[in-house]
Amino acid sequence: MVYLTDYSEKLDYYTPVLATSEKMIADDPDTVKAFVKAAARGYEFAIDQPGEAADILLKNAPDLDSELVKKSQEWLSPAIRMMLQDGVNKSLKSGKTMQTGCMKMVF
Repeated sequence: MVYLTDYSEKLDYYTPVLATSEKMIADDPDTVKAFVKAAARGYEFAIDQPGEAADILLKNAPDLDSELVKKSQEWLSPAIRMMLQDGVNKSLKSGKTMQTGCMKMVF
């Protein structure tokens, strides 16, 4: 098994990771860019509206423990905000490539 922390201690279990292949990037860059931008908007919504984001998740996955989901979202929201303010969000909005360790993300 490969763990993200094998590549960087910054890539813990709470780090959002989007992966694709070099082929997908080469063959359909517009889809890759659109997906990454949509994911970024979703994360921004979850940060800004943690309660509503938890409700959406619970509506679509009703078997989850609602108290755990809501507490997790409240806890993760400020942590993700700090991560985004630490540079990832700048890369997402600039349309640039960001490389961390041996991973490359194309925005």
